[in-house]
Amino acid sequence: MLDNESVNLNEKEGDKPTGLWALRLNKTTLQGSWSSPNKKRSYPVSLIQTTDPLDPGIELSLVADHLVKAGEDDCGQATTVSAIKLYKDGKLFQELNTESTGTCGIFLPSWQDVNFDGHLDLSIALFLPAGPNIPQQTWLYDPKIQRYTDAPTSYQEITSPDIDHKYKQISSLWRSSCCSHGVTVYHWQGNEIVQVDVGESFQQPVISQGKLLTCYVIPEYQDGRIVYPVQRHNGKLKPFKVDKEVCGELMTTERLKTVIQPEQADRKPETLEIKWLKQEGETVTYCPQIPFVDGDKITYRLITDKEVNEICLDEEAFHSPNN
Repeated sequence: MLDNESVNLNEKEGDKPTGLWALRLNKTTLQGSWSSPNKKRSYPVSLIQTTDPLDPGIELSLVADHLVKAGEDDCGQATTVSAIKLYKDGKLFQELNTESTGTCGIFLPSWQDVNFDGHLDLSIALFLPAGPNIPQQTWLYDPKIQRYTDAPTSYQEITSPDIDHKYKQISSLWRSSCCSHGVTVYHWQGNEIVQVDVGESFQQPVISQGKLLTCYVIPEYQDGRIVYPVQRHNGKLKPFKVDKEVCGELMTTERLKTVIQPEQADRKPETLEIKWLKQEGETVTYCPQIPFVDGDKITYRLITDKEVNEICLDEEAFHSPNN
């Protein structure tokens, strides 16, 4: 409850009262006390108003073709934002043109220092595709002219950018099809963005409880680098978690490989590819020797058609340019 310059707040956890805040406004400070519901405990409280040092002190106004009314189940036509108006001290100082089409609502602009120069830049999503590849429009703040200018094309082309201020990098999770995902890492080189690393999804061969499995793996971005689930620790492999949602019986060698994350952060992942071994018989075939994650070690195992139907290749298929 607000009464002139006094503020009384009832603190609750669910429906259970947990405390009472009795405060009084004194310029930019709220001072008073917190008390338990039974009044047996009481502590002084002083809340000071602060401002984020990176706060640009700018008010935004969006120009949209229409708004969806609250509570509407069928939002009908999507809302499109055509411009963002920027105000400082109540005065319009810049208008940024865009074409941001939301779903049932609108996309809201966000402040973030995307080029790590100590100034907040402005971004807005443009539309929502069927996947994580959300395109954005970004304007960089130019302190020399005190205006926002278009970010370079090399940055605008990054979908769903995730800004890592600690390592001064940008990562982007993406999907190119139902069964192809990955993460790309970028950094600034002058006024342009350059790619520094990329990790793509693949099928990880695993032996679990005697069964030959493949598990769909998507690399992740953590602590400034791309990481993979198979990792070494003290010279041995950490246990690989078999998830029935993404793991299944070995049926093909397509996109099959083993990638091991090293213990040292400055070393690149180790990639173990399939080796095709020639098998003599009535006809010549080539069968895969596959590097399986087997508990805390790697087990190379030759797989023939007796174990997995038609996994071996005849000479024509083996020498095909597409193999």
